[in-house]
Amino acid sequence: MSNVVKLTTRNKAAARDRALVALLQGEVIIVAAEHGYFYLCDAFNHVAVNRLHELRGDQPGTAAQVLIGKVNAVSGLAANFDSDWQKVVNAFWPGLLTVQLAPQSALSWDLGDGRELPEFAVRVPNREFLLSLLAKSGPLAAASASLAGQPPIRDLRFVTADPDEEVLMVWNVANTPKLVAGLTDVATARAVDFYKSFVDSVTTGSSLEVIETAKLLENSFRLINISFINEIAQFCAALKIDVREVVDAAATKPYGFMPFYPSAGVGGHCIPVDPKYLSSKANEIGLPSKFIDLAHDINLSLPSYFTGVATGMLGSLHEKEILIVGVAYK
Repeated sequence: MSNVVKLTTRNKAAARDRALVALLQGEVIIVAAEHGYFYLCDAFNHVAVNRLHELRGDQPGTAAQVLIGKVNAVSGLAANFDSDWQKVVNAFWPGLLTVQLAPQSALSWDLGDGRELPEFAVRVPNREFLLSLLAKSGPLAAASASLAGQPPIRDLRFVTADPDEEVLMVWNVANTPKLVAGLTDVATARAVDFYKSFVDSVTTGSSLEVIETAKLLENSFRLINISFINEIAQFCAALKIDVREVVDAAATKPYGFMPFYPSAGVGGHCIPVDPKYLSSKANEIGLPSKFIDLAHDINLSLPSYFTGVATGMLGSLHEKEILIVGVAYK
């Protein structure tokens, strides 16, 4: 599975630019479109387009759709874009209407059909982030992030394709599901109305305690699994086994396994902290959470472990200047 780069569009320009860099480097990215998540890549990068089809499990000869940022961009792609087509797209773009047009003979792309199909599908999407990206990227090949033949996916937890490290997911406030609850039904309804005005998926709980505990469960799950894989990584290192190859092999199973990858541990105020709230309450009521406590201890041991690794590679670290790259708390 992928080493996922999660972007937030809180800073929309920065998120767009990071996605643009990924596209220019021939990567496949996942972005929320109007009716679900889409794989996107440079329409003129044949290797990237092939990877997009591999991710979906498409049959040979399947062509990707093309997304463009402006109506006038279609005239440079289509050979038969006349005044009648102009009237149609002016009425419906940006939007979900996809039109089939004959490509210009000079186009160097291959959307997956080996340039055998007489027409290609194109539209202008109606999503602010996509339009800002397309304004910089040019035409993008697009296909649903679901497996071939399956309905569109609106929740990334159900993306069942197996992307590699060249997949980047773009998250924003709108496509990150929210959990809410209130002290009263009126309070819950007001919270739902508020979040639904800008968030795609809002789920309510029966009480504040349920939703708060759900948050603690999420981060406890992450802490335990991250700590576990870091412990497995040490085991694999001792046996001279590539732990990432081990994880990737286990991740070939389509059920009952979620890949986590080794790291320098977790930091920040969520994953290493929230589980301790749960653990503290568990101890208070006489039901200690041994998993959380053990995971916490393993996480705290990692700085010493990596210091030992560095010492083994470099000898004494005294007065050495060491550059640490790629460490983030989440």
